[in-house]
Amino acid sequence: SCALTGESDIVCWGEDSQQGEVPDDAPAASAWLSDVAALSSGFYYACVVAKQSPSQVTGWLFCWGEEVPGGIGGINWELPLQGYKSVSAGHTLVCAVDEEDTVECWADGALPVPPPEDPFVSISVGAISACGITTDGSIKCWGRLEEDLDEVPQGTFLKVGVGYNEACAISDAGQIECWGNVNGDPPEIP
Repeated sequence: SCALTGESDIVCWGEDSQQGEVPDDAPAASAWLSDVAALSSGFYYACVVAKQSPSQVTGWLFCWGEEVPGGIGGINWELPLQGYKSVSAGHTLVCAVDEEDTVECWADGALPVPPPEDPFVSISVGAISACGITTDGSIKCWGRLEEDLDEVPQGTFLKVGVGYNEACAISDAGQIECWGNVNGDPPEIP
């Protein structure tokens, strides 16, 4: 796992984290990288969106670790993925929102349901699927939609979180709504 400190530094811990330090091939080890905008840990890997310098507007997306989906792992000095604002990592799927609010995803294999072309304000990637909040507050999901995960609630939402076969969202009225399937049953709201 990794976290972003208040000083925009990355700290990692757990198996293969080198006792709390970021691996040598991780972006934070590069002197040119500063002002980390977003960080997300996946399954044995992590991804970061950062700016080349505090004045640079273009977000650079880098992932490191083992089994990074879609082959986007490692630092590519020649052709970095750039132009992103946020990133969300799952088990076999990584998605990022670009500066035009469009979603791009990288996966192990083809996505049965690709990301919608709607503009998004936020996204959440679970194990094999993802959902996001569009600019009008509605929820859209994509990826390997199983176990009723495609039956999204209607309304205006502020935040969404996706698990393996389930998702929950917070509406603009402060209500929590969940959908999908947990061991054969709908998710329960505590």
